[in-house]
Amino acid sequence: LKDSGVDFSVTMVGEAAIDSDIRYLSSLKLKIKSLKIEQNFSFIGKVEHRNLPRYYQSHDIFVHLSKTGSLDKVILEAMACGMPVVITIFGGQIDYVNINNGWLISGELKEVEHEVQYEGIRWLQPSLQELKATLRHIYENKHEIEIKGNKALETAKKMTWDESGKKVIELI
Repeated sequence: LKDSGVDFSVTMVGEAAIDSDIRYLSSLKLKIKSLKIEQNFSFIGKVEHRNLPRYYQSHDIFVHLSKTGSLDKVILEAMACGMPVVITIFGGQIDYVNINNGWLISGELKEVEHEVQYEGIRWLQPSLQELKATLRHIYENKHEIEIKGNKALETAKKMTWDESGKKVIELI
């Protein structure tokens, strides 16, 4: 983006929880420094829950490329703030994120390495080429942000305990 003259900012909220996350964060900061794009990145750290909407709403999109396939509530929080999301097509979030309210990134399933507790487990390695192409598409089609953001908010409003209960009862 920088090489193309695109002005952008990335805000990372939260703190690394486990050793591998801490190592990843450190390597990410080194990469950002080597690319000379530090001015485009803000590492906020831990934020009180009540202050999160301010961070969600201060940007155009929310990017969450989960490798694990877990259902991550931050995706729903962003959607509840009217933000379209960029996610991987892996895990629980694909039950509610689709091409109408976000952008989906594919990838390759790879066995987890260097983590004994995940031996034999495969996680999705997102396609960086697809991510780059998607971000370029979003930049060139900014009108989609509002449309998908509105759809994201509509989707999030339907994600209630009552609706979940109805789905469980239907399954029983």
